[in-house]
Amino acid sequence: MYYGRNPDPASPRTPLAELFVSYRTRVLELYEAGARNFLFITVPPFDRSLKMPADGDELERRNQLTADIAAFNARLYEMAEDLRRGLAHDLESEDDRISQEVHIHVFDAHRLYSRILQEPSAFEQTEGIVDTESICEEMEM
Repeated sequence: MYYGRNPDPASPRTPLAELFVSYRTRVLELYEAGARNFLFITVPPFDRSLKMPADGDELERRNQLTADIAAFNARLYEMAEDLRRGLAHDLESEDDRISQEVHIHVFDAHRLYSRILQEPSAFEQTEGIVDTESICEEMEM
């Protein structure tokens, strides 16, 4: 499983395990520099995008994307929990007061967007949306 910012299959992508080693390293560097508040955001369900074909050869690609997003998000939660335990332990050994200063949160964008797509009327901001299955004219550009 590989990840990158560009969905082009020909573009270089990073293996998931390597990517999370890099993420953890960056977080620890920020921590060493004094950062104490961390927010991680899960990948939304862009596999449900209307631009993603749902049939033929593209169906396999879409199914792989769904699995990749789930794996990435699960790994993000694991990393956040590992960091939460590890940093709290490190800080407690220095000073119990400091352990209260590290905040690690995961915002589940996948869950939120899935709920919006499933039931737009559940939220004031999206209650006017009646069709989440068709492409609107603005997207056709």
